[in-house]
Amino acid sequence: MQCAVTKKSLWIGCGVAVAVAAAAAYWFWQKKRKPPVQELAEELTAAWSDHHTVV
Repeated sequence: MQCAVTKKSLWIGCGVAVAVAAAAAYWFWQKKRKPPVQELAEELTAAWSDHHTVV
């Protein structure tokens, strides 16, 4: 019985560790992915300056 409890605790601990690692990786990835607003504004200005619409 003692071994079963220890194995179950080990599995729960590993599961929690994996979940925390995945959440941390996602958070760091999202933080790195978002460009600054100024950079987006400059890209939009450049895109509109190259766009010639004929109505």
